[in-house]
Amino acid sequence: MRFPVSVLLASLMLGSAALANMAPPPDLPNTQAAEAVQAFMENFNAGNIEGIESVLADRTDFLWPENGVLRNEGEAATVADIKAALEAGQGLRLETGGMSVLLLGPSQEAAEVVAQITLYGKDPAGAEAVLLKGVMSFAVAKDGADGVWRIAAAHTSTQQAGD
Repeated sequence: MRFPVSVLLASLMLGSAALANMAPPPDLPNTQAAEAVQAFMENFNAGNIEGIESVLADRTDFLWPENGVLRNEGEAATVADIKAALEAGQGLRLETGGMSVLLLGPSQEAAEVVAQITLYGKDPAGAEAVLLKGVMSFAVAKDGADGVWRIAAAHTSTQQAGD
Protein backbone atom coordinates (compact mmCIF):
# COMPACT_ATOMS: atom_id res chain seq x y z
CA MET A 1 0.00 0.00 0.00
CA ARG A 2 2.85 2.37 0.74
CA PHE A 3 4.36 1.98 -2.71
CA PRO A 4 1.33 3.17 -4.72
CA VAL A 5 0.79 6.16 -2.40
CA SER A 6 4.44 7.22 -2.69
CA VAL A 7 4.31 6.83 -6.48
CA LEU A 8 1.18 8.96 -6.58
CA LEU A 9 2.75 11.66 -4.40
CA ALA A 10 5.95 11.66 -6.45
CA SER A 11 4.04 12.01 -9.71
CA LEU A 12 2.00 14.89 -8.29
CA MET A 13 5.15 16.65 -7.14
CA LEU A 14 6.86 16.17 -10.50
CA GLY A 15 3.75 17.34 -12.35
CA SER A 16 3.51 20.54 -10.31
CA ALA A 17 7.24 21.19 -10.79
CA ALA A 18 6.81 20.85 -14.53
CA LEU A 19 3.95 23.37 -14.46
CA ALA A 20 6.04 25.79 -12.41
CA ASN A 21 8.70 25.82 -15.14
CA MET A 22 6.25 26.80 -17.88
CA ALA A 23 6.58 30.25 -19.42
CA PRO A 24 4.05 32.85 -18.27
CA PRO A 25 1.23 33.64 -20.67
CA PRO A 26 1.90 36.47 -23.13
CA ASP A 27 0.77 39.98 -22.23
CA LEU A 28 -2.81 40.58 -23.23
CA PRO A 29 -3.76 43.67 -25.27
CA ASN A 30 -5.99 45.02 -22.49
CA THR A 31 -3.11 44.76 -20.02
CA GLN A 32 -0.74 46.54 -22.39
CA ALA A 33 -3.25 49.34 -23.02
CA ALA A 34 -3.77 49.84 -19.29
CA GLU A 35 0.00 49.81 -18.72
CA ALA A 36 0.44 52.70 -21.19
CA VAL A 37 -2.03 54.81 -19.19
CA GLN A 38 -0.46 53.75 -15.89
CA ALA A 39 2.96 54.77 -17.27
CA PHE A 40 1.52 58.19 -18.19
CA MET A 41 0.23 58.65 -14.62
CA GLU A 42 3.49 57.49 -13.04
CA ASN A 43 5.57 59.79 -15.25
CA PHE A 44 3.20 62.69 -14.51
CA ASN A 45 3.58 62.10 -10.77
CA ALA A 46 7.37 61.87 -11.11
CA GLY A 47 7.49 65.08 -13.15
CA ASN A 48 9.20 63.12 -15.92
CA ILE A 49 8.44 65.00 -19.15
CA GLU A 50 10.54 62.61 -21.28
CA GLY A 51 8.60 59.70 -19.80
CA ILE A 52 5.30 61.40 -20.63
CA GLU A 53 6.50 62.01 -24.20
CA SER A 54 7.45 58.34 -24.53
CA VAL A 55 3.88 57.13 -23.85
CA LEU A 56 2.17 59.68 -26.11
CA ALA A 57 1.92 58.93 -29.81
CA ASP A 58 3.86 61.50 -31.86
CA ARG A 59 0.90 62.59 -33.95
CA THR A 60 -0.12 65.99 -35.25
CA ASP A 61 -3.77 64.90 -34.96
CA PHE A 62 -3.38 64.21 -31.22
CA LEU A 63 -6.24 65.93 -29.38
CA TRP A 64 -6.90 66.57 -25.70
CA PRO A 65 -10.31 68.10 -25.00
CA GLU A 66 -11.15 69.04 -21.43
CA ASN A 67 -14.71 69.53 -20.23
CA GLY A 68 -15.97 69.93 -23.78
CA VAL A 69 -13.34 72.47 -24.86
CA LEU A 70 -10.24 71.63 -26.90
CA ARG A 71 -7.34 72.16 -24.51
CA ASN A 72 -4.49 70.94 -26.70
CA GLU A 73 -4.02 70.02 -30.33
CA GLY A 74 -0.98 67.94 -31.21
CA GLU A 75 1.35 65.89 -29.06
CA ALA A 76 3.93 68.68 -28.79
CA ALA A 77 1.37 71.19 -27.48
CA THR A 78 0.09 68.63 -24.98
CA VAL A 79 3.59 67.94 -23.67
CA ALA A 80 4.33 71.68 -23.41
CA ASP A 81 1.09 72.25 -21.48
CA ILE A 82 1.81 69.41 -19.05
CA LYS A 83 5.40 70.60 -18.62
CA ALA A 84 4.25 74.14 -17.80
CA ALA A 85 1.70 72.81 -15.28
CA LEU A 86 4.29 70.61 -13.57
CA GLU A 87 6.88 73.41 -13.47
CA ALA A 88 4.41 75.84 -11.89
CA GLY A 89 5.38 74.36 -8.53
CA GLN A 90 1.94 73.33 -7.37
CA GLY A 91 3.04 69.79 -6.47
CA LEU A 92 0.58 68.18 -8.87
CA ARG A 93 -0.20 64.51 -8.44
CA LEU A 94 -2.71 62.26 -10.24
CA GLU A 95 -4.35 59.34 -8.52
CA THR A 96 -6.61 56.81 -10.20
CA GLY A 97 -9.57 55.13 -8.57
CA GLY A 98 -9.49 52.34 -11.13
CA MET A 99 -9.36 51.81 -14.86
CA SER A 100 -11.51 49.99 -17.37
CA VAL A 101 -10.31 48.89 -20.80
CA LEU A 102 -12.44 48.34 -23.89
CA LEU A 103 -10.57 46.73 -26.78
CA LEU A 104 -11.56 48.11 -30.17
CA GLY A 105 -11.71 46.50 -33.59
CA PRO A 106 -11.19 42.93 -34.71
CA SER A 107 -7.39 43.20 -34.51
CA GLN A 108 -7.58 44.42 -30.88
CA GLU A 109 -4.70 46.81 -31.54
CA ALA A 110 -6.58 49.80 -30.14
CA ALA A 111 -8.46 50.41 -26.92
CA GLU A 112 -10.32 52.98 -24.91
CA VAL A 113 -9.05 53.22 -21.34
CA VAL A 114 -11.21 55.11 -18.85
CA ALA A 115 -9.77 56.10 -15.47
CA GLN A 116 -11.44 57.77 -12.53
CA ILE A 117 -8.98 60.41 -11.39
CA THR A 118 -8.27 62.82 -8.59
CA LEU A 119 -5.76 65.63 -9.14
CA TYR A 120 -3.97 66.85 -6.04
CA GLY A 121 -1.95 70.03 -5.64
CA LYS A 122 -0.65 72.29 -2.92
CA ASP A 123 -2.98 74.73 -1.19
CA PRO A 124 -1.70 78.22 -0.17
CA ALA A 125 -0.39 76.79 3.11
CA GLY A 126 1.59 74.12 1.22
CA ALA A 127 -0.58 71.17 2.24
CA GLU A 128 -1.77 68.69 -0.36
CA ALA A 129 -5.38 69.29 -1.38
CA VAL A 130 -7.82 67.90 -3.95
CA LEU A 131 -7.97 70.23 -6.96
CA LEU A 132 -10.12 68.22 -9.37
CA LYS A 133 -12.03 64.96 -9.56
CA GLY A 134 -13.37 63.30 -12.66
CA VAL A 135 -12.67 60.93 -15.48
CA MET A 136 -9.91 60.71 -18.05
CA SER A 137 -10.42 58.65 -21.17
CA PHE A 138 -7.57 57.64 -23.41
CA ALA A 139 -7.48 56.29 -26.96
CA VAL A 140 -4.56 53.88 -26.86
CA ALA A 141 -3.15 51.96 -29.84
CA LYS A 142 -0.15 50.04 -31.01
CA ASP A 143 2.13 52.66 -32.47
CA GLY A 144 4.44 52.24 -35.43
CA ALA A 145 6.64 49.34 -36.31
CA ASP A 146 7.76 48.77 -32.70
CA GLY A 147 4.22 47.75 -31.67
CA VAL A 148 4.42 49.69 -28.39
CA TRP A 149 1.07 50.81 -27.00
CA ARG A 150 0.89 54.61 -26.85
CA ILE A 151 -1.78 57.18 -26.07
CA ALA A 152 -3.14 58.62 -29.34
CA ALA A 153 -5.72 60.98 -27.78
CA ALA A 154 -7.12 61.82 -24.37
CA HIS A 155 -10.12 63.55 -22.84
CA THR A 156 -10.68 64.89 -19.36
CA SER A 157 -14.06 65.53 -17.71
CA THR A 158 -13.61 67.05 -14.27
CA GLN A 159 -15.19 69.22 -11.66
CA GLN A 160 -13.43 71.52 -9.24
CA ALA A 161 -13.04 70.23 -5.70
CA GLY A 162 -16.04 71.25 -3.64
CA ASP A 163 -18.40 71.56 -6.64
